Amino acid sequence: MILDAFSIIIPAYNTGKPLKGILDSLKEQMVEFPQTRVIVVDDGGEEDLSWVKEYPNTILHRKRNGGAASARNKGLDIADKLGTEYIAFLDSDDEIYSNYLPTIYGDMRDGYAWVSYDWKCDGRKEWAEQTTDPLMINCAAWAYCFRADIINSARFPEHMVLAEDQAWLHMVLRDDVKHKHSPVIFYNYLWRGNNNSVVHRYLRGELKEVREENKAVMLKNIFYISNINSIGGIETMLWNMARKYGPTHDITVLYKTGDKAQIDRLRQFVRVKKYRKGEKIRCEKVFCNLDVSVLSEIEADEYYQIIHADYKVYRINFHPHPDVNHYLGVSENTCKTFHEVSGQDIELCYNPIVVEKPKKILHLLTASRMTWEKGRGRIEQLATQLDKAGIPFLWTIFTDDAGAIHHPSIVYVKPRLDITDYIADADYLVQLSDTEGWSYAIYEALCLGTPVIVTDFPSAHEMGIENGKNGFILPMDMQNVPIEDIYKGVKKFKYAPKEDPWGDILAEGASDYEAEMSRNVKMKVTKTYHDVELDRIVRAGEVLEVTLERAEQVEAAGFARIME
Repeated sequence: MILDAFSIIIPAYNTGKPLKGILDSLKEQMVEFPQTRVIVVDDGGEEDLSWVKEYPNTILHRKRNGGAASARNKGLDIADKLGTEYIAFLDSDDEIYSNYLPTIYGDMRDGYAWVSYDWKCDGRKEWAEQTTDPLMINCAAWAYCFRADIINSARFPEHMVLAEDQAWLHMVLRDDVKHKHSPVIFYNYLWRGNNNSVVHRYLRGELKEVREENKAVMLKNIFYISNINSIGGIETMLWNMARKYGPTHDITVLYKTGDKAQIDRLRQFVRVKKYRKGEKIRCEKVFCNLDVSVLSEIEADEYYQIIHADYKVYRINFHPHPDVNHYLGVSENTCKTFHEVSGQDIELCYNPIVVEKPKKILHLLTASRMTWEKGRGRIEQLATQLDKAGIPFLWTIFTDDAGAIHHPSIVYVKPRLDITDYIADADYLVQLSDTEGWSYAIYEALCLGTPVIVTDFPSAHEMGIENGKNGFILPMDMQNVPIEDIYKGVKKFKYAPKEDPWGDILAEGASDYEAEMSRNVKMKVTKTYHDVELDRIVRAGEVLEVTLERAEQVEAAGFARIME
């Protein structure tokens, strides 16, 4: 595995001398690992850090003071724009050893999504308690390295005054990906006096208290749903709740089973945690739907049940849970019918909604065999790159090889004789072949004013395709594809087809040949078969009227008998 880009984010606030020590160490190690990028975020300190920019592959960004969480979030935003592949954090007033980059690069090349590491305090490894919980082994972001897609859009909670590292770690650490804890030590945490941070309390032997306080602090609101489906009203409510209130409120979604796509998108805004039987959980408020079976394992100050259904129409039997002390109905009717069935007081609480301006859906069209030389692999690569860029698209492919690539945005359509209307309506005609003698699909698209996306075969240039004017010519290896430019589109253009010489090549004059008129006959099907001309299953016993030539073909194949 080749690691293309690795970003190290360092928030800094009046820590010039220690920061220089870290940058000096990184500079030496980056000789072997030049693809490393260092992002220093000056969080509004009084010191002049302009000297930081003299270090290789180092970015300095200055912002208003907002705290370490805010500085790290700005670093994550910068790393996203750089297209980084892996991310790590350092504190500007600590120390790293010479094995820092070699260790991380080695683990990431082995395909780990995240790795946690051992560390020292003032040069000594001193654990207060041994535990198998990775969040208790390491309670600081600098003790990890992450693959960027694991972090996704998760950001450090800037409103928290304690344990913001752990709150963020709970959002990004997942056990359904390749991960490990490594005993390798490359970080030296420097004790900073009478500090009451989670790390310091950990080192003072207060692990149990840290664990209990951390859960109490982090888990403010829990939404429990037993099964997160791929589609549904509850799932839509959670999605809108996450987008609207996730950035400002601490929210955890607890589930038993769930659709991966739904879970991944929720993780952009809230913590998502899989339920484990027997695990005690503490929070301030817990919200559930019909399934209240896990409430006995959640210690909360307040218990809410959300009523989404009409209890009369669905004839739902009400069985109150002793812990539930609040009921919320999503409409006046659900409140009314629930109260009539249960006798319980219920509060009207409309579901949240976030309406964003929809992105334009990019409509791509391809008409081709789905073979490797015709670009099957490149089609898959381009679809992946569009997904990664967050660009919605619908790709219609006219082919007999339906299902060659399984992707939710690719639609296969059986070939038809004339697809002119489809080409004219598409945003791009896409042809990613190894080579093309002279592609009629591309030629027709250009004549219709539809831009094209093609690979760099010779005839593409001969056709007059120009990047950004009437399409895009992509490299064969599909690297450095201008995805954003493709999404923006090109201006309207006019295209003049090449003058062809066929008028001079073809023989002139009329022929004295008179074609015989084909006559129809009836044939009786003797064996069930799929008729390619009728495009359906023809069953034994059916009588069909077809041309004599067709009847003779089917009879010769043993599937029918011509009727006299």
